[in-house]
Amino acid sequence: MNNNVKSISSDAGNPVLKKSSRIHSIDTMRGYQIVLMIAWHYWAFLKTGYFETKMYVLFVMNLFGQVANALFVIVMGVSMVLSMDQRKNKGMNFRDNLIHWIKRAIIFFLLNQVLVITYLINFGAEITFSMSGLYPGWITSLGIIAIFCFLLLYVKKLYRILIMIVIELLYEMQFIDGWWIFNLSAFFYMTFGTLIGDFILEARQNNSWREFQVKIFATGVILFTLGILAELYLINTYDLTVPHTTPQYAPFFNIYSLGMFTLVFSIFFRIQDYKRERGVAIGPIRVFSNLSLTIFYSHLILLASFFIPIGMGNSFSVYSFVIFLMCFYISIYLIGVLWAKKGYIYSFEWIIRKFS
Repeated sequence: MNNNVKSISSDAGNPVLKKSSRIHSIDTMRGYQIVLMIAWHYWAFLKTGYFETKMYVLFVMNLFGQVANALFVIVMGVSMVLSMDQRKNKGMNFRDNLIHWIKRAIIFFLLNQVLVITYLINFGAEITFSMSGLYPGWITSLGIIAIFCFLLLYVKKLYRILIMIVIELLYEMQFIDGWWIFNLSAFFYMTFGTLIGDFILEARQNNSWREFQVKIFATGVILFTLGILAELYLINTYDLTVPHTTPQYAPFFNIYSLGMFTLVFSIFFRIQDYKRERGVAIGPIRVFSNLSLTIFYSHLILLASFFIPIGMGNSFSVYSFVIFLMCFYISIYLIGVLWAKKGYIYSFEWIIRKFS
C-alpha cells in the first residue's frame, strides 16, 4: 500500500522531512517482517533434538520470528491511514474509498485461491480445508478486517483503543480463540496500526516530528519491556523448544508484539526519516517491502510444492539453515532487482494496484 505523506516545509531542524514525501521506515518495517516470516515458516527444516536447534527456536523463533504476522498486520493498518490521506488529497470521497477496500478484500480472496489450489494438489482436500489459516485464509481475513478498520478511521482514537482493550479481555477470559474468518487478533493489530498512522498524520500537520519520534521510542521501550517480562512468563509456563503457536494470541503476546513494532519502527524512523541516513544495510530490504505479498505467497507455494516433497523437513543444522536462509534471501533480492526494472508487472502488488 502507498504510504506517502505530504512534505513539511517549516521544520528547519529536519531537512529530511522537507524533501521527502514518503515514510521510508514503514517500507522497511514491511520488508523486515517478511524476512522474519520466511524464517518462521521454514523453521521445520531444522533437525530436531539438537541443543543448537533448541536454543535457536527458543531465542530466535520465539522472540523474533513469530511476531512477523503481527508486524505484517500493524504495517497494513499504518499504510491504510497514510493511503487514505493521500486519496483524500486527490478528492476521493467516502464511497470511493469504501469501494476501494471492498475490491481489495475480493482480490485478497481470489489471490488466496492460488495457495489453496497448491495445497489441494499437494495435500488433498481434507488437509487443505481443515486449515483455517489457509481456507478461508489469513489474507482473506485481512481483506475483510481492512474494511472494518477503514470504517473505524471515522471513529475517535479513544474508541479504537477501547475496542482493542475489549478484544484483549475476551481473549483473557477465553471467550474467543485464535481463528475465525474475522480474526479478532488481526483486527487488534490492524486497529493499532491505524492509531500509529493517525499519530504520523498529526505530526505532519503540527510539524512535530521531533516529539513524535521521542514519544514512539518511549512507547516502544515501555511496551517491549513489558513484553519481555511476558516472554519470560512464557518460557516458564510452556515448552518453548518448539515455537509457541498456542499462546501467540494471548494478551501477553499481543503486548510483546506491539512493543516489538513500536521499538523497531522508532529506530528505523529516526535513522531513515528523521536523520535521513538510510545506508546500504537497510536499502535492500525495500525489495522485500515492494514484493511483500508476492513473497508471502510464493515462499509458501515453494514450501508446499518443492521443499516438502523433496524431504527438506528435519534436514538442516542451525548453521546450514542460516546459510540456506541467506542464499534464499539473496535470491529473492536479485529477482526483485530485475523485476523492479519491469515495474513488478504481474506481481500480486501490481494486480492489487491495477484492479482496486
